[in-house]
Amino acid sequence: MICRDRSASFAEAGRLGAPEAIHVADRYHLWHNLAEAVEKTVVQHRALLPEPVPEPDPAGAAPVSLPPLSAPPRRTGRLADRVREQHAAVHRLLATGAGLKTIARQLGVARNTVRRYAQATDPDELLVGRWTGRPSILDPFKPHIDQRFAQGCTNARRLFEEIAQRGYPGKEQIVRKYVHRLRLAFPHQAPPRRRRSVRDVTGWLTRHPDRLDADDAQRLKELLARVPVLAATSRHGRQLKEWTAAVHADQVPALHPFAAGLL
Repeated sequence: MICRDRSASFAEAGRLGAPEAIHVADRYHLWHNLAEAVEKTVVQHRALLPEPVPEPDPAGAAPVSLPPLSAPPRRTGRLADRVREQHAAVHRLLATGAGLKTIARQLGVARNTVRRYAQATDPDELLVGRWTGRPSILDPFKPHIDQRFAQGCTNARRLFEEIAQRGYPGKEQIVRKYVHRLRLAFPHQAPPRRRRSVRDVTGWLTRHPDRLDADDAQRLKELLARVPVLAATSRHGRQLKEWTAAVHADQVPALHPFAAGLL
């Protein structure tokens, strides 16, 4: 008896060296070849692997209350010191009756900058976010982000991709900043379910069902409901002939060469 892998060269060598020997495939290479065939099938359907995104439910979405976007004014640093000096200089010249154009020329700054300093009664007003309270390009898509965040999807990249498909025209960085605020406001939010790879799904399909944890078993069940053709790759049979016959009857071409070489 010769125990070997299923390589044609090894088969030929065995026939020449021991014509009367019975050839059997070793368990490792059988399992390896099966996993490769299953992986090819998964790759062919990889576009269907991601879990579908639930549509937002405006009626059921709880409103999200975030802390104010603006941070406390910076009281130290070169920028803060320069703003306070220029603010004081502008108001000092205004007290003498100088106009904005004259002040701008004397201080070497733009007239709009002088106007902004003149309108601020306290320099701290100039050291907080200037865009607080203004409409954001993200506003129409925040309900979707809020609901998906509450469902456990806290990945900014994935949320950006979802709203981009819904017409969001802005940059990913805006989404990242908003998701960062959500994380700060809800630090105990459950972590998102990691998007599974082709290798992960192949492992689910080739592993014995008793070896899957509850979450993986549930996700595999949901996946097979979405992609029924993959169910053929997860069939666990005890009778080899019946198993190979069922494989040939299924529309899973990647398994056909594997099954044909078993008998």
